[in-house]
Amino acid sequence: MTIVLNEREWAEEMITSRSLGKKPYETLRRVARYYLDSGFSKRDVRKMLDRFLLQCEPTASLPRWSDSLDRALAQAIRYPAILIDGVDVTSAEMRRIDALDGKQIQRLAFTLLCLAKYWNAVSGKNEGWVNSKDSDIMRMANINTSIKRQSLMYYNLHEAGMVDFSKKVDNTNVRVCFIEHGEVVLHITDFRNLGYQYMMYHGGAYFVCANCGVTEKIDRPSRPGPKQKYCKECLPRLIIQNHVNKAMSPRVKRIPASDKKYTIYMHRFPDGKTYVGSTSQTLRDRWKSGKGYVGLTVGDAIDKAGWDNVRHFILFEGADRMSAQSIESFMIRKMKSYLPERGYNVKCKTSYATVTDEYTPDYIFCEVDGDGVPIS
Repeated sequence: MTIVLNEREWAEEMITSRSLGKKPYETLRRVARYYLDSGFSKRDVRKMLDRFLLQCEPTASLPRWSDSLDRALAQAIRYPAILIDGVDVTSAEMRRIDALDGKQIQRLAFTLLCLAKYWNAVSGKNEGWVNSKDSDIMRMANINTSIKRQSLMYYNLHEAGMVDFSKKVDNTNVRVCFIEHGEVVLHITDFRNLGYQYMMYHGGAYFVCANCGVTEKIDRPSRPGPKQKYCKECLPRLIIQNHVNKAMSPRVKRIPASDKKYTIYMHRFPDGKTYVGSTSQTLRDRWKSGKGYVGLTVGDAIDKAGWDNVRHFILFEGADRMSAQSIESFMIRKMKSYLPERGYNVKCKTSYATVTDEYTPDYIFCEVDGDGVPIS
């Protein structure tokens, strides 16, 4: 079973996107529960499931799907929608996990703990039991190993007093025994890749996808340049969508570069470091409240300091392209903002124009707010 914290929102998304997801039966059950909670009768919900199925799969055969739709509705009537905001992991629980010998068994213990807390939140009578399939648990824990190794890890957790096994011999349910109250150190809102979330908490090279929110490994942590932002599943779709958007966007008459007028500006950070830049756009459009620098070194500095804590200055206005490049290079040299200890410009840009220490542009010095409006 796919772990979903808010089944109502999840069902709304499936209905809007007209998608059955990776597990159609679970989708149909949650959509049926959503319609029931919206006040529709059992008969109306059954008809709406037929309509939803055909919206997702126009070629689907309703007679073949009839039994599955009936079971999905029956399950929806039996169980209420799950509506929780997440689960908390405490410092005492994290210490118990960290004391285990081995990263895989730590990830397994962390995943079992999160699942137990999830089912405790769903049902007040659960008492720490986890009845998920072993394959699902290992997938969420990001563990790929042999059945023998999996069994050994469960045995070691049992010996450490952290899990108990079911007395029945026909199931593999386990009961988590180290749930403790205390200071919350981690709040889990996504049950995909729980093992990676544990590793990221401890400083591992992982990131959260800016599009879908899943936690993934950084491909090459030592590689210089912008930080990885999207997972491997989202990135190709976003690239294709970006190309489509560009192709469909209306053609805009371009202004020749020689006719553009540039503004040279400077950001000053709370730590005293500076960044010098130039743009032919309005400052508001270029800066975008700090979001215009995503993926750059200065963008990371803005995220750390906060856009409202950065001061902004106009150094020169109305320059043509070549003059703007020369002035920008001069100011970077003057402020020494290309040095890591002095600023966030990556290089001096002397390749743009020849700049000497004797060159002194006739610049203004005007402080502006985060949208480029002068501060009186």
